[in-house]
Amino acid sequence: MAKTCTVELTVKLPEVTSAQLNALDDLIRRTAFLVMVHAVYSMTGPKSGRIYRRGKRGNILHQASAPGEPPAIDTGALANSIKPVWLDNFLVRVAVHSYYGVFLEFGTKRMAARPFLRPAVQAVAPRFQQGIAQAMSKRR
Repeated sequence: MAKTCTVELTVKLPEVTSAQLNALDDLIRRTAFLVMVHAVYSMTGPKSGRIYRRGKRGNILHQASAPGEPPAIDTGALANSIKPVWLDNFLVRVAVHSYYGVFLEFGTKRMAARPFLRPAVQAVAPRFQQGIAQAMSKRR
């Protein structure tokens, strides 16, 4: 079975009101979407890796990402494979369905990592924490 690269977002809190539960569920769903958007957006823009020709005739120039940079978009398959998957209330998984996503995220023996999912989580984490505080301040 192929390895996948995923991030799960969940909150477990005792004794909360229904308004708080609804706000937390909404927050988790919005955060998963933000993680997806941030990961895809990080792949756009200029990269500083090597430039090479590809395609049947070698007529397509592509600039790869350098180690440590998010992957450069070539065909768009990786970016299009990043999707939030709702597993249950308060549990959303942001999954990368391209088989090579895990190799890019963590690297291999022959290639340095080009992380895109973990930096996306780190980028939206402060907003997520603020959202938890706001949701918990709600009453009924």
